[in-house]
Amino acid sequence: MQYDYDLLVIGGGSGGVRTARRAAESGARVALCEQSALGGTCVNVGCIPKKLLVFASEFADAFQNAKAYGWQFAPPEFHWQQLRDNIQQEIQRINSAYQDLLTDAGIQLLRGTARIVAAHQIDINGKQVTAQSIVIATGAKSLMPPINGIEHAVNSDAMFQLSVLPKRLAIIGGGYIASEFAGLFQRLGVSVTVIAKSPRLLMGFDADCADFCAQQMQQNGIHLHLNCTAEAIQKQANGSYIVIFDEQQQIAADLVLVAAGREANTNGLGLEALNMEFDQQGYISVDQQFATNIEAIYALGDVTGGMQLTPVAIAQGEALAGYLTKKELSEINLDLAPTTVFANPPVAKVGLTEQKAREQSIDIAVFSKTFKGLKDQLTDAKAGNFLKLIVNTHDDKVIGAHMTGADAGEIMQGIAIAMQAGAKKADFDRTIAIHPTAAEEFVSLR
Repeated sequence: MQYDYDLLVIGGGSGGVRTARRAAESGARVALCEQSALGGTCVNVGCIPKKLLVFASEFADAFQNAKAYGWQFAPPEFHWQQLRDNIQQEIQRINSAYQDLLTDAGIQLLRGTARIVAAHQIDINGKQVTAQSIVIATGAKSLMPPINGIEHAVNSDAMFQLSVLPKRLAIIGGGYIASEFAGLFQRLGVSVTVIAKSPRLLMGFDADCADFCAQQMQQNGIHLHLNCTAEAIQKQANGSYIVIFDEQQQIAADLVLVAAGREANTNGLGLEALNMEFDQQGYISVDQQFATNIEAIYALGDVTGGMQLTPVAIAQGEALAGYLTKKELSEINLDLAPTTVFANPPVAKVGLTEQKAREQSIDIAVFSKTFKGLKDQLTDAKAGNFLKLIVNTHDDKVIGAHMTGADAGEIMQGIAIAMQAGAKKADFDRTIAIHPTAAEEFVSLR
């Protein structure tokens, strides 16, 4: 059968675009369908604008600490609207860059809403299109839990378009998104309260690192209510809100952000009618080749669950494109995939946590240290650093590295390379340190 395209990708995020480009470079006839802005969550309402907000918020501490280094100046003024608009301009620039990438690769961009009719057939705004292979890369979206009055809350997408900064922000959730927005908005002068069902923040991270982060957040003035369940959001006559949790407790806020997890973005794709299989969390089930249970339909990235990270989706796109065009299967091992939460302070990890290593009955040695960085010694800053190495005593290999503190993400990238190469604790020990840095502490642990 002659198809309109060899490959049709649904979703113009990082994973979808990478799949389409690599397939097109191999000579395939490729189309990509996207109903909104190119770049997906990361570019438009995720990694990029969020990190720019983090950069902006860091100036608050820099201005305050500059006095200890001899700088004198009038109190600085912060203009939210200018920052917001500048970030949107940068997003538009990246959107255009994505468009150029597709055009230069010879990929046809189909604008509209896609619905998969059958194994090789897609309806796009009423027009029927066929493809030998279909890839679903539609990502995930914010989960809005069944809380009474949830319609009064916003999700993380809305935080980049606020007309004004709230004076009081209540955040429901205790993961990546909640911790990051709590830190950056507190630095920008907002009174922040976090309500989380979990017993601690950042449950997927090392407990000591997460607890250290929580302590620092509280020292910064963020109010944490852990092991608490948000039960209702009530709008007040003056336009503010009351969040009720654990029956008796309540807090007042000018804005309520719900950051309580993500769910697969599959609405309108017609997957239920195809009897597609999903996992228990509602994500599309795929095998090692990213194939679904439906012939010629594949899925990758956040829509399949797992580690919902842009670099992971990109790696999956590379692998799937190679498989579809050349039948080359590249194994993706996420055991040593590093990640960072850009909270205040940031938390980074690669490999096993101490808890996971013990659950797997691995005989481990744990090395850790808490310290205050040299940059903060002259200041009144309460910032601190915590780092930890997990070592398998059987072969001396470093199987986990964790850090809470400034530049944790930048430092952890280098640690991840070393661990990918099979570094042992002895390799860390004989590495010459770069002094004075926070990173040198990783090679000074004894």
